[in-house]
Amino acid sequence: MEQAQTINGLIMDHYNDIIESLNDGQYRPVYDIDTDDSILWETWAEGFSEALSLAPDAWHNFHKDQNKNIQSAFFMLARLAQLATHNPDLEPMEIDTELKKLASEIIPLHVETLHRARLAAATPHPKTPANQNRPKVGRNAPCPCGSGKKYKKCCLT
Repeated sequence: MEQAQTINGLIMDHYNDIIESLNDGQYRPVYDIDTDDSILWETWAEGFSEALSLAPDAWHNFHKDQNKNIQSAFFMLARLAQLATHNPDLEPMEIDTELKKLASEIIPLHVETLHRARLAAATPHPKTPANQNRPKVGRNAPCPCGSGKKYKKCCLT
């Protein structure tokens, strides 16, 4: 029982570290490194593929989201997952070669995009008089949430 609690504690510590790095915009996935020092992004993508298959309903909203950035992020990660599983029935796409080449660099960016979208969807936005009395924020103005990003790249999306 003690060993199980220790393992569970380590898993939760790792989970909390990932959430903190996502919230800070500093997410860096753990990749395997090949013997020639190349990054093996495929292992991460295979894990993402497993997540997609274990909870397909949890990912459905990303696929159908009206925001093009969210749709693109989900598509890119899902496509990398498909490429990593080496499915012989997978129809090749023009983007595949470039996507594989940039995989280790774009995975963190797209994961952060989906994380922000998940948080935004989980946070209710009440339409209260207090909300209505706020001055209008321009798309290119700093976001009022304090993230330091432009409003259009943060809470507007």
